[in-house]
Order: sequence, then structure tokens, then C-alpha cells
Amino acid sequence: MNRVFIIGNGFDLAHGLPTSYNHFINDFWSNLKDDFKKQINSELLHIDDSYTGFFDFTKPTKCFNDFIQNIKDYANERECRFDEKKIRLKKSRDQFKFVFEFKNELFLTINKNQSIDNWVDIENLYYSELKKIVKSKSLDVTESDESWARKSRKRVAILNKEFKQIEDLLKSYLTKIIDKYNFESKDDEWMSFYQLFKPISLFNNESKLLEEFMDSEDKDSIKLLFDEEKKSNDKTRTTSYFLSFNYTPTLYKYVDSLKKDNYDIRLNQIHGKVEGDVVFGFGDESDVDYHLIEDINDNEYLNFFKSFKYLENKNYNNFLNFIDSEPFQLIIMGHSLGLSDRVLLKTIFENENCKSIKAYYHQGNYDDNFRDIIQNMSRHFSDKSLMRKKVVNKLLCKPLPQIQIPLKS
Repeated sequence: MNRVFIIGNGFDLAHGLPTSYNHFINDFWSNLKDDFKKQINSELLHIDDSYTGFFDFTKPTKCFNDFIQNIKDYANERECRFDEKKIRLKKSRDQFKFVFEFKNELFLTINKNQSIDNWVDIENLYYSELKKIVKSKSLDVTESDESWARKSRKRVAILNKEFKQIEDLLKSYLTKIIDKYNFESKDDEWMSFYQLFKPISLFNNESKLLEEFMDSEDKDSIKLLFDEEKKSNDKTRTTSYFLSFNYTPTLYKYVDSLKKDNYDIRLNQIHGKVEGDVVFGFGDESDVDYHLIEDINDNEYLNFFKSFKYLENKNYNNFLNFIDSEPFQLIIMGHSLGLSDRVLLKTIFENENCKSIKAYYHQGNYDDNFRDIIQNMSRHFSDKSLMRKKVVNKLLCKPLPQIQIPLKS
């Protein structure tokens, strides 16, 4: 039976890469003192380079909260005014001269939102801001439709521009990270993932494997399928298909090695690569408010919906053709299964060829995120009983291996 691996950012984190949202945003603020004149940063912030004493004023800046504390202390000592709501600093004697301010309102909102932990939260926040604009039509009944349409379209265009700037900042950060690490390095640790990826691993410890399909409606036919595959002893009879939502090259060495060992392997970076066009946006067309956006009949509102970006190449259709062709087991590795990818995840989970869903979870010092993964998964199933038949219970699942890709020498 084929296997489909859904690969998310947790897979990169499991390889020791600093690719989380917190890694990204903390790197931005800790390096801003040296990088604020770069164009990509000057599009986000205005900083008067005649007044840069607020950098590391009280203590070294390692995160946004450190920066805020430094700028507050600077304002108190240097007779400046600090606007805590808009996070901006101006000279007391000149109310129009700002020393520091955000030029990108969405970036300001992201930094002030302390509940943001994952990239999916950024995409959800963008969609939330878009819906606020759409629903603003009902707040002023005296405004004409034409006036509202003109003003709201301008607001959406600004929101889209700001979201694109954040996407560019992410790509710039990931490019810097990729340049630091040796993705071709292989040691004893990397085998922990390599063994999981081999299609032939389906035939190891067959009794436990079959337990992962015990709730399937056609478990008898699945057993026959395994028996036939085992008898054939053919490496190319089953396929491991990697559907990666990451922009990084972390999977490449595994794919190349598996292919050299004559396994049938396919890699689909559905969201693109960091050096090219990427898919970054929202992907839940089943949201109750989505029809309000479509009904406006203005394509500016749809610029960052993933379903339209998927149609710009063959990756999406190639994957659908694969999962429609034969039965498969779905393996989740490091994907949060958030709503911003619902348009695709729901299609996979509810596909009749998806016979089993197995999740590798992150094991912390005191707890793990297995329940979070399953709860997030449930939001992509219309039929909850179908979900319970497909999902492999925790006793048959394992924590995601943790290894470290070395830095370049």
C-alpha cells in the first residue's frame, strides 16, 4: 500500500532548524539594530537614524518585548513621547517628527498579538483582518455602496501589500537559515527518519501494521493487499509520496537516497520553494464568511487564497491524481493541521482511498501535542465517525524523532 507523508514545519524543527514563527520574529528584533536600513526592513518600519539610541538602551534586544522596554526607557530619559497603542516614538518638542513607527499595520498587529505561536496563526490573522473590512459595510448604513466599495478596496489593497511584505521577510529569513546549514550531511541520526520513509517498512512487524487498519471498513481487503505486496518483494510496488508544506530543502537527502536504493519516491513541495514563488495565505473556502468575500465580485479580495495559487502549476492536480489512483496510508509529520490549509487537508482526509491516518507527535518534557493534532484534524472532517475509523490510536503512534542538521563548516 502506498504511503503519503504530510510534512510540516515541525519536521524542520525536528531537524534542529530555527524555522518557527518565534525564531523568525525574535531574529528580526535582535538584528534590527544592524539591519534596519535594509529595504525589506525599511518597508515595515520608519526609523530616524539620527535617533537610534533606543537600540539596546537598557538591555540587549532579543525579542519584541525587549525592544518595547528599551524604547520606553529611552523615552522616559530623553524627553520623548511613546505611544504604546501604536508603538511609535516622537520627540516631545515636535509632534510631527517620529523617531520610530510601524509603516506596516499588519506587522504591528502581529507583533502585539501575544497569542501567535505558529505560521498558521499569521495566515489566520490575515483572513480575520480581511473579514473585518468586508463586514464593515454593515457598520455605517448611511454610506453609499459606491463609497464603501471604493474605500474598502483601498484598505484590502493595503492589507495585501502588507501581507506580501511579511511573506518577503519570511523568504529572506529562510534564505539566511538555509545558507547556514549543511543539508547534505548524513550521520547515524538521519537513519531514524530514513527507516520511516522506506516503503518496504510497511512489511516490517506486520501484526502491528494491521492494527493500524483495524477500524477500516475494508480491513480484510487491506490484509490481502499486504499479503500480495509481501510476496512480490518488489521495492517499486509501493510508493512513498511526500507532500511537503515547507519551503526548505530538508527532505532532499532522504528523497535522493531512497531513489538511489531503488524505492519509488515522489516529492511535491505543494507550497513552493524559498528561492521561487511560494504559497502563503488562507485556504478555508468552507468558512461561513467566505461567500461574503466572493459576492463582492472584486478579485483584489481573493489575492491570497491558496486554492487559486494551487492552479498556477501542476503540483495540486498531480497530487490529487495520485491519491485518487490507489489506497494509501496517511502519515502526519510536523504539520499543525490548521484551518489555513483546510481546502487541501479535507480533500485528503475524506478521500475514499485514505485507509488510515497516523500522526507522529512532538514529545515535550512534560506532555506532548498528540491530542492537539487530532483535535485540529477533526475540523477537516464533515463525518466525525469516519475520522474515528481512520485515525490510528496513540498507542500505535510515536514521537517524531529529533536530530540536528549541522552548520556548514
